[in-house]
Amino acid sequence: MNAENALLGAYRKWRRLAEAEGKAIWRRDWKFFTDCEQAIQSLQPVIFGLTTQVRADWKRQGVDSSEKEHAIGVLRTELTEMGRRNHATLQSLLASAHDRLEQLRRAGHNLKRLKHSYARPAAS
Repeated sequence: MNAENALLGAYRKWRRLAEAEGKAIWRRDWKFFTDCEQAIQSLQPVIFGLTTQVRADWKRQGVDSSEKEHAIGVLRTELTEMGRRNHATLQSLLASAHDRLEQLRRAGHNLKRLKHSYARPAAS
């Protein structure tokens, strides 16, 4: 497999991982989300290395790479946007969880106040 095909394969893998990451967020499968996140992170240096190699191959072969560079740039932008959407969804869920936690904290505080207001006074 040449470097260009390997690079495109790495981008396809990134897309599959980003899609799986989004599904993991909606399912609240935090272990799988973390696995996807780590896999995407470990893929980045591979993509960087392959990109460097592909550009060197194109230069050595005298290929006009402007269209190919543009296509790869569009692909990278799409994948980065998928990641941003996933993280925005995650932040939204986190904010909802914080709101719910605050509601529960206030309810607990109110229950304590009620308990104290109905408590029998201590015998003298």
